[in-house]
Amino acid sequence: MRKPSQGWPLKPWSLALLTLLVASSAAAETPDLLSLDDDEVRARLLWIEEAFIRERLHAQLWWYGWFAAAAVDTTVSAVYYARANGRLERDVWLTSWIGGVLWIGQLSIFPMVPAYASRRIARMPRGTPEERAKALAKAERLLERAAEDELEGRGVVEHLLDGAWALSTGLYIFFRNYDFGEGGTHHNRQVWLQASLEVVWNLAVAELAIWTQPTRSVKNYRERPWATHDVRGPGSFDPPSMASAYRRVSLRVGIDQMTVRLTF
Repeated sequence: MRKPSQGWPLKPWSLALLTLLVASSAAAETPDLLSLDDDEVRARLLWIEEAFIRERLHAQLWWYGWFAAAAVDTTVSAVYYARANGRLERDVWLTSWIGGVLWIGQLSIFPMVPAYASRRIARMPRGTPEERAKALAKAERLLERAAEDELEGRGVVEHLLDGAWALSTGLYIFFRNYDFGEGGTHHNRQVWLQASLEVVWNLAVAELAIWTQPTRSVKNYRERPWATHDVRGPGSFDPPSMASAYRRVSLRVGIDQMTVRLTF
């Protein structure tokens, strides 16, 4: 009689390969930091942690504030959609609800790094010089990712995407409800007005979110005291080009976390 399945067996060669990959990943975390003096590692780690602490309040207010706004918008839109009578009114609340859901999803998947980075760094083990070097490597990656995210959050691609969404909602409402016949003049005025308001409102809210986003991590990354040791030199961190921003997809898997970042 065949035994019940006990799951996917981990063969010896698979275990050896996994161990090798994990060891390689751990070694790659600190390529040059182990050669640094321990006092220098401590100083850099403390500087990054304090930099994130200074930005944490602003980042949390921005993230939680816009998350709450998106949650309220989604709830209100769903309620009014359920109570709507005409197609124009339903379409307006439907696009508002979809936008709120997408916004909540974006904020949930990609929270602001400074909102949680200082606490993550504080939990990192630092009992030995090697542990402190590994903690510094992770902290430096957090700082670089925070600066990169903030640059992208105010980049050209972000403005274009928000503009495209605002325009698409207006066009959807217009073409779904406009009467192209000879009649319906008053109705068509309402459609024009509602479609225009939808574009202006969505664009205004999106731009407000963009321009209120914290950017302290960009300054911190550029002005970190050891920036002169960077191959590219101090202040050389530039926003990614529009072409690369559309294509960049990165996956990082670690023992303590799994991060998947998609940038469109």
